[in-house]
Amino acid sequence: MEAVIIVEVFKCSVAMYGVKYHQLIGDEDSSVMRQLDKAKRYVVLRKTLSDRLQHFRCAITRAIRYRESQVGINEEQHIRELCTDFQNGPFHVFGDHSKCPARGYFCNGFRSGNECIIPNVKSVGKWDEIMPANDILSHNSESLLKNMTKDRA
Repeated sequence: MEAVIIVEVFKCSVAMYGVKYHQLIGDEDSSVMRQLDKAKRYVVLRKTLSDRLQHFRCAITRAIRYRESQVGINEEQHIRELCTDFQNGPFHVFGDHSKCPARGYFCNGFRSGNECIIPNVKSVGKWDEIMPANDILSHNSESLLKNMTKDRA
């Protein structure tokens, strides 16, 4: 509990008080120091996460458009291909392009300036938030492809 409170104070210090901490002295073995280190990594990563998630949104839209316009395959194949695109999406936007060439249409592999940050995203716990949301997206491939909604008019 103590660690959580201290981390929140550090996170809010700039916004609330205009204070940035330059150096921290503490016990390397404490849970507070571990939590602060994790929070620091997240703060450094936050801008990159925001940029990459915006890129992911664009990639989702492009994948839907591409699969809608694809000819020569049946509806079931369209849905399956879009679902596979979605499953690869987080890996692609966070820099792991190992499966991209197999997808064929949007990425041929590694691009300079787009290093793999998946280990960093995992280290701050955000990967565990992204993947369940992505699973929901993949599960709804059919309705996204058909532009369907569950809302009643």
